[in-house]
Amino acid sequence: MSDSKPPNPVRHNPFQKHLCCPSCGKELVTAHEKHENICGELKCRGPWLQRKVAAENEEIRAKQAALLEGARERLRETSPDVFSRTESGELRLIVVPDFDAEMAQQSDERIAAFRSMLEELMVEAQATTQNAYRVKYLLSGYEPRDKDQSSTAILNACSTCRGQCCRMGHLHAFITADFLAYRLVHEEDADPEAIIDDYIDRIPEKSLNESCLYHTTTGCAMPREVRSGTCNDFLCLGFRAHKESIQDDPDQPTAVMAFADEEYVRLGVTEADGTRTERDLCEPADPKVG
Repeated sequence: MSDSKPPNPVRHNPFQKHLCCPSCGKELVTAHEKHENICGELKCRGPWLQRKVAAENEEIRAKQAALLEGARERLRETSPDVFSRTESGELRLIVVPDFDAEMAQQSDERIAAFRSMLEELMVEAQATTQNAYRVKYLLSGYEPRDKDQSSTAILNACSTCRGQCCRMGHLHAFITADFLAYRLVHEEDADPEAIIDDYIDRIPEKSLNESCLYHTTTGCAMPREVRSGTCNDFLCLGFRAHKESIQDDPDQPTAVMAFADEEYVRLGVTEADGTRTERDLCEPADPKVG
């Protein structure tokens, strides 16, 4: 008779409950399903995703409303004259993020890495131009850009923010193979190497630290017509809330406040004639501004 003992039976915890999908009752098996508390079935996940997106959008709207209300109170304290004009509807009040950084020398290594990236993207772009369907898509997807931004409202918002969104272009300036392909088919006699050289030649000697290669204290060093679609089309959440109104009247007078680290730090005001003034809200209040 063997002295070996039989293996211990698996003990089940009688208090441990199986997690089930709140929609269909099916047991949740994967870690992903358990984490999100919904099964993978489309009939369950579809409505769940819709509710999730709706809740997230409502949270964003609530945060934006709180920022706007805080801006009104800060404006009342620092610039009563501007506050009264926003309350009367003469000025549209907009809250945007803030970016503040020091200028830094561009390194040879950074520029070389950027050129290498452009060369790789250009190979892909040239292949894209051989696909008639893709070319048609690119020509309809991108719009020719004028040299200057026509909307004074957008100019005020971006100038007051100083380029928070530009930070994400630190390594690539948002340039994509699709945008290079667009330039190849849109621009007459476009030369791939010349386009790359042009991008390199436009890199300023210094740019704002930890931001896009072309981001300077006076804005973007590239003209709008050679910036990516992202650069030309992106609108931050604060501005997006006023998109329809701005589209109807792109030059309407605005009061834009930049917000960072729980504080409103800057105010930019544009008038109906396009003139713009700016002040630091961390400085003593001046009721005459605006």
